[in-house]
Amino acid sequence: MEFRALADWLLLGVEADYQPGTEVPDAVPPYVMLTETPGPGLAVEDSMDHTVWQLRCAGEAGQFEEESYANSQALAMSLDRRIVTAPWPLVIGTVRVTDAQRLGSRPRFLLRSDDETAHFVATYLFMHGY
Repeated sequence: MEFRALADWLLLGVEADYQPGTEVPDAVPPYVMLTETPGPGLAVEDSMDHTVWQLRCAGEAGQFEEESYANSQALAMSLDRRIVTAPWPLVIGTVRVTDAQRLGSRPRFLLRSDDETAHFVATYLFMHGY
């Protein structure tokens, strides 16, 4: 699945910039970083066609640290809900996705960037089908 197709589907109606990779952008929050990551391991490596994406969210900064934390958490949780409650199967770009699951827990606090913006992160497995 291509980055742009996933970002367009995931952020439909969401006011946030997005970019691929792991480098914190110079953009003003809110923004979402999508990074394709290695799969779930050798046990299922050849058993299905899949992609794994890490979703990292930074919400609006706010006047106080607590606002940044709450805004970032709200952005991450809203995107998490979009993924885990989507009516699968769906076509994202040109790929038919039969299911998507969160690997691990719901979005969790990761760090504060230099501008004191809170970042939340979670990882998702998207299974492709024909």
